[in-house]
Amino acid sequence: MKLPLVGNLFHLISLERFCRVLAALTTAGVPLPDAITVSADSTNNTIFQREMDAVRSTLIRGGRLYEPMVESGLFPIAARQMIQVGEQTGSLGTQLAKAAAYYEREVTFTMKKATDLFEPTVILGVGIIVAFVAIAQVAAMYSIFGQVK
Repeated sequence: MKLPLVGNLFHLISLERFCRVLAALTTAGVPLPDAITVSADSTNNTIFQREMDAVRSTLIRGGRLYEPMVESGLFPIAARQMIQVGEQTGSLGTQLAKAAAYYEREVTFTMKKATDLFEPTVILGVGIIVAFVAIAQVAAMYSIFGQVK
């Protein structure tokens, strides 16, 4: 998750998945500690799973959701604020769904940015291959013309 572009992308994907699954589970009435465990497992990210285990244990001890999520360092300010508002107003599922939609747009934007950076490299590679083939054909034609004389 610390790699420059790919790490940020994986982090955003994990955030989006976590928020989306947690929103669905809390809206369905699943107890929050269980919902956090299932949501963390859905990310397929061991860092998220480890940090959410700490959040879950804080919830079981009677703590709030917001503070341990801030301490985990995995949630950007926007997500923390949405979670805090949802927890305070009793609309956690709605706020998490909004956060998931936001991070889905961020993932799409980051993927587009990554492909835009990769595109010139592909064009350059194809150009080099085409130039190599063209030079090989021209060289073959010159050698054939040289043998005809």
